[in-house]
Amino acid sequence: MLGFLDVTQQRWSSHRGGRRPKLTADQAALLQELYGTRDKTVQQIADLFGVPRETVYRPRAVDAVIGPT
Repeated sequence: MLGFLDVTQQRWSSHRGGRRPKLTADQAALLQELYGTRDKTVQQIADLFGVPRETVYRPRAVDAVIGPT
């Protein structure tokens, strides 16, 4: 039987913290590619991926969306 400290330690050791990323690395790269080609408006790209327009405008949106690796 696990004690209180054992359960607490297990819970925190698996906790990564922070908000989960909304996009995968591949999706974020595709977002930047679409933005670079200028075929679609920023609003269309944002709607396609379900993110705010500010995310599309970020110069390093890939890092901002998927977080540090």
